[in-house]
Amino acid sequence: MSQRKKQNKVLYMCLIMLIVTASVLVAISSGAGRRVEPEQSAKQTEKVSTVKKSSNTEDAAGTRLHETEKQNTEESDSSQSTQDAASPDTSAEPVSISVSDIDFVAPSDGYVIVPCSITQPLYSITMNDYRCHTGLDISSSIGDAVRACANGVVSEIYDDPMMGTTVVISHAEGIQSVYKNLAEETPENITVGTSVSAGDTIGCVGESALIECEEEPHFHFELMVNGEHVDPSEYISVSSIDSVFED
Repeated sequence: MSQRKKQNKVLYMCLIMLIVTASVLVAISSGAGRRVEPEQSAKQTEKVSTVKKSSNTEDAAGTRLHETEKQNTEESDSSQSTQDAASPDTSAEPVSISVSDIDFVAPSDGYVIVPCSITQPLYSITMNDYRCHTGLDISSSIGDAVRACANGVVSEIYDDPMMGTTVVISHAEGIQSVYKNLAEETPENITVGTSVSAGDTIGCVGESALIECEEEPHFHFELMVNGEHVDPSEYISVSSIDSVFED
């Protein structure tokens, strides 16, 4: 009986030790779990903070980028405005010169014996018929000087089969003056490309025009604008035959 009690006591002690051991292990396990949770919470907090920090950084960067783009746009607009202000306005139509804007002088001291008639035929003494007359026949003595009617450049010198020695001067904006029935020899200084001023001698009165040879000594003078004949008397003051007889 005593031996059984001893055995029961030993078993009881073993049971108590198992219970205590189990309690200790449960406590340790519970404590470890509680230590892990703060670490996880800290990591989560750090992650959230990192995300927020990244988001704030991106927002700040986006704001700076927007401000930079806005500043660049303002600078570009300001630069463009400065360039526009400095640049001349090329949209306006260029100022053109008309025949009435040129300062003309009379090509000689003679008077008109045959007027210009571009559309209405006139009687021709030499040809004994009626034909249009595209210039002025200005009476002068053989050898008298013929003068440039305005500033320009000699563009042509040639022998017209019907109107004889011819000199053409080009002026501004497609305006040309034409001198015909000149002496065959032109001054040495008058060649194609020569610049002349109003009043410069460009030739002398001759007898080279076959279809006007029956008229009194004269030279034939024309004015053209863009290839079209105009009446020289509308732009240049040349004495008329009537004024000569009135004197």
